[in-house]
Amino acid sequence: MNVTTVVQQVVDTHLKGARLVGDGEYASPCPFHEDASPSFFINRKSGLWICHAGCGSGGLAYLLRRLGFRRGQVDKALAPIAADLKAAAKTKKSRLRSPTNPYIAAHALP
Repeated sequence: MNVTTVVQQVVDTHLKGARLVGDGEYASPCPFHEDASPSFFINRKSGLWICHAGCGSGGLAYLLRRLGFRRGQVDKALAPIAADLKAAAKTKKSRLRSPTNPYIAAHALP
């Protein structure tokens, strides 16, 4: 089992009308509010998600909790992929801090 498998299960079970867009992300109406168009996005490889309408963002564990899973259920579901989730989060943070990140390069102090 890997992160992509767990994300696919979440998409199939909890996200109505989800479709694969861009570079490995699913877009769907948000499961936390009435949504006429896709405002919810989840990355297949990292499990990171965001609702662009303001419902929040976070990792896969937080998403499962928001969907109503108890902490024990979340821990059990994510235990086999815990190392993968940690590595994905670490990679994401390093990319955000990278001097090659266009936002950081444009806003760097002289």
